[in-house]
Amino acid sequence: MPPPKPSTIGKGTCMVNSLEEVAAMLLKGASNDEISATLKLSSDAAKSRVRRVLRAKGCNTRAQYQAIAYEELQETLASTRAAVFRECVGICKARDTGDMTREDMEARRCAEAILKQGERE
Repeated sequence: MPPPKPSTIGKGTCMVNSLEEVAAMLLKGASNDEISATLKLSSDAAKSRVRRVLRAKGCNTRAQYQAIAYEELQETLASTRAAVFRECVGICKARDTGDMTREDMEARRCAEAILKQGERE
């Protein structure tokens, strides 16, 4: 297979990066004009990317997109907290058997801090 032409190298990556930036801006409530100006896109390109991002999540509106993203974030946080809790339990069990290292104690302190922060949110 011949190597790709220089003009095609990285085009997909640029589009993915652009879509990720558009997604982040949508979550912050940016308008199409703000997206266009910030990312140095034409108005039509900004609108097209916004539609792509919305469609990828099955959304028709920005509000739907923000709601779905918020729900996904909450699920991720809950999963992360559960993983931290499991790690903390493992460290506590190690401590109970007297096998706790300095690194274990530091990890436990970090895990407890993360769990406390999660309880406040």
